[in-house]
Amino acid sequence: MEGDAIWRKVVDAVHGSKRRWQSVPCNRNVSGTWSKIVNSGSRLIVNGSSFSSLMQGKVGNGLSIKFWIDPWINPLPLKTLFPALFRLEKNKWCMVADRVGNDDFVGAITWDWKKYPATVQEIAEVVECSQMVSGTTLDSSRDSWEWNKGRLQQLTVQETKSWIKSFNSDAVGHTFRWNRIPTKVALRRRNILVGDCKCVLCGEAEETAKHVFTVCRIADGVWNGIARWCHIPPIFLFSINDIQTIVDQSGSSNRKKELLHGILVLTCWRIWKARNEKVFTKNNTKITEIISDVKSLGFLWYRSRGKSDVDWKGWHSFNFLM
Repeated sequence: MEGDAIWRKVVDAVHGSKRRWQSVPCNRNVSGTWSKIVNSGSRLIVNGSSFSSLMQGKVGNGLSIKFWIDPWINPLPLKTLFPALFRLEKNKWCMVADRVGNDDFVGAITWDWKKYPATVQEIAEVVECSQMVSGTTLDSSRDSWEWNKGRLQQLTVQETKSWIKSFNSDAVGHTFRWNRIPTKVALRRRNILVGDCKCVLCGEAEETAKHVFTVCRIADGVWNGIARWCHIPPIFLFSINDIQTIVDQSGSSNRKKELLHGILVLTCWRIWKARNEKVFTKNNTKITEIISDVKSLGFLWYRSRGKSDVDWKGWHSFNFLM
């Protein structure tokens, strides 16, 4: 907020640090007015929520709200909700626009890992973070901030008193969607030399996000295998948007829709991982291997959430109570 203001520059200079990932910078070793303001905002608790926790970014162009550090899609910052992913992030100070954007294709987030997520916790957090973040769209408006779910233009003492008396601290919900990934064609559009732009998995067309996840014969084989396993009609995708449509039109309970969505997100992640294995290690991953990985990783993810006591036999046949 007011990034060019003198007071903001002074606060950043005195309290800011690249070693402290804080949305509101505060050096506990420095006394003064700013430290007292931050401490007061943290200590003032009403109905389980602190005054400062009700301040939340409203994304416009995504250029001034920090993806991991600022609270913007949830009252808690993503670094708190997904600590395992935050540890893997290369640029912990990245903005929302660095991770999500407004390309034509819906269905991916532009991650930048130190290493690929591999543990059960990391895989689970990839799925859940994708569900939470991927509904974000950017536009030409500037980012702004809200307090107590209202646009923050002028915060008055009277408004604060009313909030304290009201005991109203409802949490802010979140939405869902995906976005861009660095395919060869996407990199070429950014003037990055990638050589031959043919899909490395099938070699039959240019590598776009739409092709990799919907048209490529490798992906098509994977989707058919996943459909048979989940006992749903054959999956025919014409755009990345259709991935979410499959969930919405499945006619299942909300709990099963959540499970199906997680499996489809995990499938996309495994297809992209197979693509990267071909590019960087020359490893040709078979369709059956991708499907097996989705099943095993999905089982670990679902069990780690503690929502079911399903065993491997039931999971492998996708025959269990929801």
